[in-house]
Amino acid sequence: MASSNKVGVCYGMVANNLPLPDQVANLIRSRNIGKVRLFQAHHEALRALQNSGGIEVIVGIGNDELQKIASDQAAANGWVNDNISQFYPATNIKYIAVGNEVLAIENREHLPYLVPAMRNIQTAVRSANLQNSIKVSTFHHPRHLCSGKIVSSFSGRIR
Repeated sequence: MASSNKVGVCYGMVANNLPLPDQVANLIRSRNIGKVRLFQAHHEALRALQNSGGIEVIVGIGNDELQKIASDQAAANGWVNDNISQFYPATNIKYIAVGNEVLAIENREHLPYLVPAMRNIQTAVRSANLQNSIKVSTFHHPRHLCSGKIVSSFSGRIR
Protein backbone atom coordinates (compact mmCIF):
# COMPACT_ATOMS: atom_id res chain seq x y z
CA MET A 1 0.00 0.00 0.00
CA ALA A 2 1.44 3.37 -1.02
CA SER A 3 1.58 6.12 1.56
CA SER A 4 0.34 9.62 0.79
CA ASN A 5 2.68 11.16 3.35
CA LYS A 6 5.36 13.36 1.88
CA VAL A 7 8.53 14.74 3.41
CA GLY A 8 8.71 18.51 3.29
CA VAL A 9 11.52 21.04 3.59
CA CYS A 10 11.76 24.75 4.29
CA TYR A 11 13.75 26.60 1.65
CA GLY A 12 15.10 29.85 3.06
CA MET A 13 17.15 32.44 1.22
CA VAL A 14 18.88 34.24 4.08
CA ALA A 15 22.44 32.91 4.03
CA ASN A 16 25.73 33.17 2.18
CA ASN A 17 26.91 30.92 -0.64
CA LEU A 18 23.53 29.36 -1.31
CA PRO A 19 23.21 26.95 -4.23
CA LEU A 20 21.31 28.25 -7.24
CA PRO A 21 17.54 27.61 -7.22
CA ASP A 22 17.87 25.15 -10.13
CA GLN A 23 20.38 23.15 -8.10
CA VAL A 24 18.10 23.16 -5.06
CA ALA A 25 15.11 22.08 -7.17
CA ASN A 26 17.14 19.22 -8.64
CA LEU A 27 18.21 18.13 -5.16
CA ILE A 28 14.61 18.24 -3.94
CA ARG A 29 13.48 16.12 -6.90
CA SER A 30 16.36 13.65 -6.53
CA ARG A 31 15.51 13.06 -2.85
CA ASN A 32 11.77 12.57 -3.56
CA ILE A 33 10.85 15.47 -1.32
CA GLY A 34 7.18 16.18 -1.87
CA LYS A 35 6.65 19.55 -0.23
CA VAL A 36 8.61 22.80 -0.13
CA ARG A 37 7.99 25.94 1.88
CA LEU A 38 9.42 29.18 0.51
CA PHE A 39 9.53 31.84 3.22
CA GLN A 40 9.30 34.55 0.54
CA ALA A 41 7.99 34.58 -3.02
CA HIS A 42 11.38 34.08 -4.67
CA HIS A 43 10.75 34.11 -8.43
CA GLU A 44 13.85 32.13 -9.42
CA ALA A 45 12.93 29.40 -6.95
CA LEU A 46 9.31 29.36 -8.15
CA ARG A 47 10.54 29.01 -11.75
CA ALA A 48 12.98 26.26 -10.76
CA LEU A 49 10.12 24.30 -9.17
CA GLN A 50 7.96 24.42 -12.31
CA ASN A 51 6.95 21.07 -13.76
CA SER A 52 8.50 19.26 -10.81
CA GLY A 53 6.32 16.20 -10.82
CA GLY A 54 3.82 17.25 -8.21
CA ILE A 55 6.06 18.86 -5.59
CA GLU A 56 3.66 20.91 -3.49
CA VAL A 57 4.78 24.47 -2.76
CA ILE A 58 3.89 26.83 0.06
CA VAL A 59 4.73 30.46 -0.76
CA GLY A 60 5.22 32.82 2.16
CA ILE A 61 4.45 36.48 2.60
CA GLY A 62 7.00 38.09 4.90
CA ASN A 63 6.01 39.90 8.07
CA ASP A 64 7.42 43.11 6.60
CA GLU A 65 4.74 42.98 3.87
CA LEU A 66 1.73 42.47 6.15
CA GLN A 67 0.89 46.11 6.91
CA LYS A 68 0.73 47.13 3.25
CA ILE A 69 -1.28 44.06 2.22
CA ALA A 70 -3.63 44.45 5.20
CA SER A 71 -4.42 48.07 4.39
CA ASP A 72 -4.63 47.90 0.60
CA GLN A 73 -6.65 45.36 -1.39
CA ALA A 74 -4.87 46.49 -4.59
CA ALA A 75 -1.54 45.59 -2.95
CA ALA A 76 -2.88 42.12 -2.10
CA ASN A 77 -4.19 41.69 -5.64
CA GLY A 78 -0.82 42.77 -7.02
CA TRP A 79 1.04 40.38 -4.72
CA VAL A 80 -1.06 37.42 -5.88
CA ASN A 81 -0.72 38.47 -9.52
CA ASP A 82 3.07 38.96 -9.31
CA ASN A 83 3.94 36.01 -7.10
CA ILE A 84 1.30 33.33 -7.61
CA SER A 85 -0.73 33.70 -10.82
CA GLN A 86 2.25 33.94 -13.15
CA PHE A 87 3.72 30.68 -11.76
CA TYR A 88 0.61 28.58 -11.17
CA PRO A 89 -0.17 25.87 -12.31
CA ALA A 90 3.29 25.05 -13.69
CA THR A 91 4.54 25.44 -10.11
CA ASN A 92 2.25 23.34 -7.91
CA ILE A 93 1.43 26.06 -5.38
CA LYS A 94 -0.97 24.73 -2.74
CA TYR A 95 -0.80 27.36 0.00
CA ILE A 96 0.03 30.97 0.66
CA ALA A 97 1.42 31.42 4.17
CA VAL A 98 0.64 34.93 5.35
CA GLY A 99 3.26 36.03 7.86
CA ASN A 100 5.68 33.91 9.84
CA GLU A 101 5.25 33.26 13.56
CA VAL A 102 3.53 36.60 14.10
CA LEU A 103 2.46 35.45 17.57
CA ALA A 104 6.10 35.30 18.72
CA ILE A 105 7.11 38.15 21.03
CA GLU A 106 9.71 39.44 18.58
CA ASN A 107 7.07 39.67 15.82
CA ARG A 108 4.08 41.01 17.75
CA GLU A 109 4.21 44.43 16.06
CA HIS A 110 2.84 42.65 12.97
CA LEU A 111 -0.07 41.02 14.82
CA PRO A 112 -2.71 43.72 14.08
CA TYR A 113 -2.11 43.20 10.36
CA LEU A 114 -2.26 39.39 10.21
CA VAL A 115 -6.00 38.76 9.93
CA PRO A 116 -6.71 41.74 7.61
CA ALA A 117 -3.80 40.65 5.37
CA MET A 118 -5.15 37.09 5.29
CA ARG A 119 -8.59 38.38 4.32
CA ASN A 120 -7.18 40.57 1.54
CA ILE A 121 -5.01 37.75 0.19
CA GLN A 122 -8.03 35.40 0.26
CA THR A 123 -10.03 38.00 -1.68
CA ALA A 124 -7.16 38.32 -4.18
CA VAL A 125 -6.96 34.54 -4.58
CA ARG A 126 -10.72 34.47 -5.20
CA SER A 127 -10.41 37.33 -7.72
CA ALA A 128 -7.75 35.34 -9.56
CA ASN A 129 -10.14 32.35 -9.57
CA LEU A 130 -7.64 30.22 -7.65
CA GLN A 131 -9.73 29.65 -4.50
CA ASN A 132 -10.36 25.99 -5.30
CA SER A 133 -6.67 25.26 -5.79
CA ILE A 134 -4.71 27.49 -3.41
CA LYS A 135 -5.48 27.94 0.27
CA VAL A 136 -4.50 30.84 2.52
CA SER A 137 -3.01 30.10 5.92
CA THR A 138 -0.34 31.28 8.36
CA PHE A 139 2.49 29.69 10.34
CA HIS A 140 2.90 29.74 14.10
CA HIS A 141 5.02 27.72 16.48
CA PRO A 142 2.79 25.34 18.48
CA ARG A 143 3.96 26.85 21.78
CA HIS A 144 2.13 30.07 20.83
CA LEU A 145 -1.12 28.26 20.15
CA CYS A 146 -1.25 26.69 23.62
CA SER A 147 -1.68 29.98 25.44
CA GLY A 148 -5.33 30.61 26.33
CA LYS A 149 -4.64 34.35 26.21
CA ILE A 150 -3.54 34.24 22.56
CA VAL A 151 -6.25 31.83 21.44
CA SER A 152 -9.01 33.83 23.15
CA SER A 153 -7.79 37.05 21.53
CA PHE A 154 -8.46 35.50 18.10
CA SER A 155 -11.80 33.95 19.00
CA GLY A 156 -14.23 34.45 16.17
CA ARG A 157 -11.79 36.29 13.90
CA ILE A 158 -10.19 33.32 12.13
CA ARG A 159 -12.20 30.63 10.39
